[in-house]
Amino acid sequence: MEEIVLKWLKTKRNYIYFNTQESSKVLEQFSGRISELLFSSRMHFEELEASESYIIQKRNNLLTIDYDVPTHHKQTYKSYNIDRNEYIYDKAMMHQFVHTIDEKNIPQNKSIIFSFLKEIKHRHDVLNKFIEKHDKFSYKNFFDDFKASITDELLESIYEQFMRSDFDYKSFYEDFKLRYLDRMQSAVSHIEELGIFYPFKMNHDIFAKKHYLLEINHLKFLKKDATLMHKINKFHDKYGVNCDKSKPLFSLEAYFAHPGGMLVPQIFAYFDPFKYKEKYMQPDNMYLFEFVKRSDHNLEEFIFTLFDLLNMIQYSVIRFQHENLIDMIITNRSLDRICTLEELIEKQIKQLSTVPESDLEIEVLNFFHQKCKNKELTMFSTIDDLGLEINVEPIKSFAQIMLIKLQTILGKESSLEHIITIYQNSAANLIQKYHLNKKCQTIIFNTITDLCTFYNDKQKEKFSRRLNSTLYDVYTQRQKLDLYNEVNFNFVDEFIGQNKEKFETYKPCKIGNKYLMYF
Repeated sequence: MEEIVLKWLKTKRNYIYFNTQESSKVLEQFSGRISELLFSSRMHFEELEASESYIIQKRNNLLTIDYDVPTHHKQTYKSYNIDRNEYIYDKAMMHQFVHTIDEKNIPQNKSIIFSFLKEIKHRHDVLNKFIEKHDKFSYKNFFDDFKASITDELLESIYEQFMRSDFDYKSFYEDFKLRYLDRMQSAVSHIEELGIFYPFKMNHDIFAKKHYLLEINHLKFLKKDATLMHKINKFHDKYGVNCDKSKPLFSLEAYFAHPGGMLVPQIFAYFDPFKYKEKYMQPDNMYLFEFVKRSDHNLEEFIFTLFDLLNMIQYSVIRFQHENLIDMIITNRSLDRICTLEELIEKQIKQLSTVPESDLEIEVLNFFHQKCKNKELTMFSTIDDLGLEINVEPIKSFAQIMLIKLQTILGKESSLEHIITIYQNSAANLIQKYHLNKKCQTIIFNTITDLCTFYNDKQKEKFSRRLNSTLYDVYTQRQKLDLYNEVNFNFVDEFIGQNKEKFETYKPCKIGNKYLMYF
């Protein structure tokens, strides 16, 4: 079962790994994936908060999955996660190294050997604590054995030998192979796969001026931040965006189309399969999968279909609740009374006051404002009930749309219970395709409920609310926020209009003290 879960995950960009059975160029395989993932965050990694992750190792057909979570709020992606990435990078480097170096005396071998020994020494010094916690397969012992022998003096001596014209490479290689290469081969030969899965951040405060490697947050670039231009510039400069004329220009539209602001389920895993596995794939809770197998359906196909559905649902239900959170803060209301929508209507009046020939619309809004103030607007009110007399058709339509909008915010149709029902209904095709019985349906419905509640205790959730308990805590902290002072919902369009020419052009990128352009 774990193998199928991992196989599904390998189709997603937020699982970065190397597999020795799939490719001999494991270093390029891993490096390409991590570069692609960092780029998708739309922030340079120095601007990112620390991320939780899963370290996944497969050796001798034994699969281990270690959940790794930051322990301090001041940790950043640079101070916390880079070590995790480099741990995997180093193992890929070791594996590729032992399959690349041979007894042939060529300049490339000398360069690779020297760079590798230098990296081994450096990585032991900075990764020691991490290795002790996470390494399962003698990587620590390998480094400990080498630490005493790989000194600065040794590296200097090897470099000097490489530079001599009478250097005896064959003799050097025989000694190097005995002392290092053979033991390295033993240390990495049984590694089949090693990777790290970064799940999306979804239980955070979406109004905070923070950025994560992966987050479901369509306000990512809409929060007013005086440093945002600096961050966007840094991303383009540090990652060398548009410095290669052989590639199409990377547009600002593409830059702002980040995976946490738009649904791309074929590419990213929004759904955490390991959190699901922990609850629904244990020996005493396998009825759903046993039923599928007994029904002669392809189990792998079913799991892929189920996970693809849950992946889409996970993104959608969070966005749904984020929209509710934003609506609630705009209306500045609490959840223990019906609602006063005066502030929302006042904002709309203010916006319309600058629009020519909008007197009738403003008159309608003032009418609704008074009805809300007097608590006369309910979920069942009609235009006629409220006593609004309008004969002009466009204005009547405007009033009807406004009433529906107010009642949508006011009512229970977007409660957590309603949201769950909507997405439980979206499982109908899956249930029908695999002829699932009532017990199987209940398991799937429970899963969808867990996705909506972030796996919180259902007994402690209030399903009549529009938010789960985690996001409700965000609301209680932010309910007095003046959202229009904190968020510019037109920022992306304005930024593209003002900066398109600046960013959408080929320009040299800085590498060290040099500026380079690729053709």
